[in-house]
Amino acid sequence: MDVVALRAGIPALQQCIYLNCGTYGPLPTVVADELVYWYRRIEAEGSYAYDVTDELLEQYEAARRAAAALIHADEDEITLTRNVSEGADIIANGMTWHPGDEVILTEEEHPGGAGPWLNLAQRQGIVIKLLPITHDRDEFLERLERLITSRTRLVYVSHVSCISGIRLPVREIAEISHRKGTLIMVDGAHSVGQFPVDVHALDCDFYTTCGHKWLSGPQGTGFLYIRRELLPEIAPTFVGWDSVEHYDLQHQIFEPRPDARRFEFSTRPWPLYPALRVAIERVQKLDPAEIERTIRPMVQHVEEALSEIPDVSIMSPRNPAMSSGLVAFTHTIPGEVKKKLWEEHRILVGANDERHWIRLSVNAYVLPEELDYFVDVLRQLATNGTNHNT
Repeated sequence: MDVVALRAGIPALQQCIYLNCGTYGPLPTVVADELVYWYRRIEAEGSYAYDVTDELLEQYEAARRAAAALIHADEDEITLTRNVSEGADIIANGMTWHPGDEVILTEEEHPGGAGPWLNLAQRQGIVIKLLPITHDRDEFLERLERLITSRTRLVYVSHVSCISGIRLPVREIAEISHRKGTLIMVDGAHSVGQFPVDVHALDCDFYTTCGHKWLSGPQGTGFLYIRRELLPEIAPTFVGWDSVEHYDLQHQIFEPRPDARRFEFSTRPWPLYPALRVAIERVQKLDPAEIERTIRPMVQHVEEALSEIPDVSIMSPRNPAMSSGLVAFTHTIPGEVKKKLWEEHRILVGANDERHWIRLSVNAYVLPEELDYFVDVLRQLATNGTNHNT
């Protein structure tokens, strides 16, 4: 991979050490240019000029085709959304529930993914069961199998945990879930764009992801995969003019589209989706498998270096089969570490100083020497903190 050329196309990388695409990815110039192009067209020609609207709608569908190709789904199984949470909400609120129905979540789910199910627990009386995560793959799968009962309707897991960076064995989770009569939904916020994803090979029922993290797409974009056979079982919660297959007000007929477009409703910021298409095509050209191969040795290197700092405890698994580009650790360094990293060293990380937690997002555009510099800075902060305490 030509990392020099890759970095040249992302101006933000010249301003800082960007280790937080796990929150928001840096916007590449080609993606920004696509956004600007369409808003300038709208400005110059008019929002409802026929050429503009016709081309934008075609671009919108091109984004759907690009999303489907990226995760090896069929076009009619893809709903274009705003983010991961919208995808989870579509499924949570589209299923029919009864008090006592169970949903299993891992203990490391993001509020955006867990929230829709907790909301259902309050509104409809479903039961949330938490699945502890362990670095032992077999033990994790055994825990899941024991937790599923005849009342379990759905298992919701993150492909990659936003907290520890562990990569869960989704294919095996799906096999256990289906064998026991349960659906599976996957949060792909930290997987799509980092390594290859094939939803059919994973055999999951639903897969929700976003454009603004590892894809480096615009904020406010995402997509949801729904297994084709399950589409009739998920009722639209929000509807509008473009979610309808057949509409007749006089005869009070309202028939949703038969495919995944049924969950998309009314006017939205259309130029975001051509930009999402460009972001996806950029990742496809880089090749997700090559991105993963570029990331892996850097992750191993930084974990080894971090493990030598006494104040650091690495949360992420060291097993390559369960590791990812997210490297998370806790520390005992006093003070506002996140603020010091940014203001004094221009290093951007995910962090929570109250929990003494830091998360690095190691993407393909990161340089090994940037990770070395981060480790050196952290080591110095740890040394200063130790000296201060003594």
